[in-house]
Amino acid sequence: ISKNMSNAIMETLKTEIQGNINDVQGSVDDLDNYLKTSFRDGVLSDAEKETIRTHLITLATEKKDVDKQYDTLDRMDDLTGWARTLLKTAYDEYIIAYNSLVTSINDILKKTTITASDRTSLNTAFTTHDSKLGEYSKRVSEAIEAIAEKKKQDLSSTVSAKITTLEDAINLRVKTETLTETLDGYYIKTETDNAIEVSKKGILS
Repeated sequence: ISKNMSNAIMETLKTEIQGNINDVQGSVDDLDNYLKTSFRDGVLSDAEKETIRTHLITLATEKKDVDKQYDTLDRMDDLTGWARTLLKTAYDEYIIAYNSLVTSINDILKKTTITASDRTSLNTAFTTHDSKLGEYSKRVSEAIEAIAEKKKQDLSSTVSAKITTLEDAINLRVKTETLTETLDGYYIKTETDNAIEVSKKGILS
């Protein structure tokens, strides 16, 4: 039962984190599509810039949820070894890609005319971001599976230890009862004046 509960909790956590990652990706896609539309005439109006800033605010809000979930995973003692290392590396690379994308967009917001070079740079930033976010999503799944496996192993060890303790207790009781029966068959107990006298049994001829 405990194992099933642990697996259920891990699956819930995986679903929540994946949902947050999907929200970020959705916001990035919306921003990318809007920028492509805005860039068609090569000019950014003040209204378009304001809309882009609104998209950036939405994206930043969605990213905070991803950051919080990463912190949650990072604080778990059951996340160890390669799973922790790969998760941290993927998260750090995602953060770099995210910051680079936001910086690229903010640089464009300072301009009015958009060049082909601007579009190329921005496309590269979007592509890199999406790639790093996808890698992070993969590492999150691996990390959660590693945590679940660690909990499963710990549970198995605990159960095995308890079974061993129980077996030891049973064996000790059996040995004690056997010894008592042996002694009862070898000695005669007699009560005299509230005292108990014990003597060896004689051998009948």
